[in-house]
Amino acid sequence: PLESILDDSVGKKIRLDIERGGKDMTFEVEVQDLHSITPDRFIQIGSSTLNNLSYQLARQFSVPVKGVYVADPRGMFRLGGGDCGWIIHSIDRQLTPDIYSFINAVKDIPDRERVPVVYYSIWDLHTKSMAITTIDRHWMRFRLAERDDVSGYWQFKDLGDAKRPSSIEPKTVSFPEILEQNKAVQRIIRSLVKVSFYTPFPLDGFPKSKKYGSGVIVDKERGLVVVSSSIVPFDLGDLTLTFADSIIIPGKVLFVHPHHCFTIVRYEPALIGETAVTEVEYDDEGPRLKQGDDIELVALNHNLRP
Repeated sequence: PLESILDDSVGKKIRLDIERGGKDMTFEVEVQDLHSITPDRFIQIGSSTLNNLSYQLARQFSVPVKGVYVADPRGMFRLGGGDCGWIIHSIDRQLTPDIYSFINAVKDIPDRERVPVVYYSIWDLHTKSMAITTIDRHWMRFRLAERDDVSGYWQFKDLGDAKRPSSIEPKTVSFPEILEQNKAVQRIIRSLVKVSFYTPFPLDGFPKSKKYGSGVIVDKERGLVVVSSSIVPFDLGDLTLTFADSIIIPGKVLFVHPHHCFTIVRYEPALIGETAVTEVEYDDEGPRLKQGDDIELVALNHNLRP
């Protein structure tokens, strides 16, 4: 039978006699070893698992057997909001046709560095997307697992320590102009910041590993920001704050209220230079709001812009 002939000819060439369009044709083809295109190793980095694209998936989607496939899209490689099917084309502008080129591209990038990732879906090889991801080498080890067919176990190998994070240079930026006559609204806009929180482990029933929202500056001299506890529910994670949709700096969780759903976080004021942020003002002695009073909502929209 054909299967036996193919099994006995792995790595060898066989002759195929076929008929096509009423003509007899002869071809000589090499029988490839399917084990050579079946992944026997994978990478773990930043809560994600990646391996070379398998021939099983390649056959199912009619694509070439090449590329680094995101088998477990969590953490730093939860790309595009989707759950599966991503193939990494390049990271930090270095092509990644296989896991070893991926290792070489990533190993020298400092921890917490923000780098571009170009990727595409196994459903559509012709549409590439780009995302900015943050290198995570501090929560999880960067390691390679190789299958040991003798012992039946995976053998893990650490791929070295991460480079220390790059130092953050202070920057000064300006806020976009808001076409709003109310001066109070213009002032409050400069007190709003984008807050991003990533936690590497499920904890306290928190359903997502990444959350985004807005916070408000309450003390610009000390760098204090109040944010909802639905965005920052605890202090185990990576916290960043974005000012004027431009400057991204780390923050630190100071206090999580156990009942009233707010968290106080702090940033280093020196890192935003002379950026003209403001802090909200409280008027405890002014008139209380009553039902039917006119109010104005000042907030960031679903794209986290004013």
